Amino acid sequence: MNQEPRRYTRADYRRAVRRRRIKARVGIVSAAAAVLLLVIGAGVLIVNRLLPGITVNTAGKPESAQTSAVQEPGGKSSGEGGGSPKTGGTDFTQWNQECPWNLIVVNVDNPVPTGYDVITEKYDGTMEVDSRIMEPLCDMIRAARADGVSLWISSGYRSNQLQRRLYEDETASYLEKGYPRDNAESMAANAVAVPGTSEHETGLSVDLNEVSDDFKYTEAYRWLSENAEDYGFVQRYPEDKQEITGIITEPWHYRYVGQAAAKAMNAKGLCLEEYAAGLMDGSLEMPRSE
Repeated sequence: MNQEPRRYTRADYRRAVRRRRIKARVGIVSAAAAVLLLVIGAGVLIVNRLLPGITVNTAGKPESAQTSAVQEPGGKSSGEGGGSPKTGGTDFTQWNQECPWNLIVVNVDNPVPTGYDVITEKYDGTMEVDSRIMEPLCDMIRAARADGVSLWISSGYRSNQLQRRLYEDETASYLEKGYPRDNAESMAANAVAVPGTSEHETGLSVDLNEVSDDFKYTEAYRWLSENAEDYGFVQRYPEDKQEITGIITEPWHYRYVGQAAAKAMNAKGLCLEEYAAGLMDGSLEMPRSE
């Protein structure tokens, strides 16, 4: 059954920001624990090297012999990892000047290019998006509705001025709690993108339906996971790509990249940073123009 679209207010976004802030703090605690474990491990290694023939386990009990690495078929140690290359921090400045308009990369390391111009169009008379994605966006929403799934836009294009206001409001909330400005700005950036680094400023992204982690448990999210690529959209910040995107998972945030690129990214399990890096170094084939 279709739901009545809900228009999210700034108060709703502040609540979402608070949830993301809590999640970011949990991540910081986890990182601190990981560092502590590394320090303990380094201490064990030093003891083992200073006292040949004796190893010390993590419980502090001496052992008589060192443990050999477990070998997998083909001679590879089970401790070796594979997976996607880490492209966080990649400089896409040149890429953003030459790439197809739908594949521009904007993140904390690659701000919106100077002079970037957006011609927007309003969806349903309210939310603005880049006019070039209006047709596929409308097609996607109509197709979902035909399948009994309701999609609506909670947030679209944001001007630099609006992004700055959101960021300054978040920073102010920390200043009011007594944090120094440098700390307040850094903590605010965990929840709200620094002005100039938000993908919403390109007009190529939309937040759909509930701005909440619970969105991933909805029928709308399942429909998008199966069908969004057919209309050129991908989930921009997947759960397993945080190291690369620099953004915690946002199941509601969808980015237009074009149908060919969306299908290629999903087939290979790549986020936009990885995909663009592959196009830059020639390891991936440039999608057809759309």
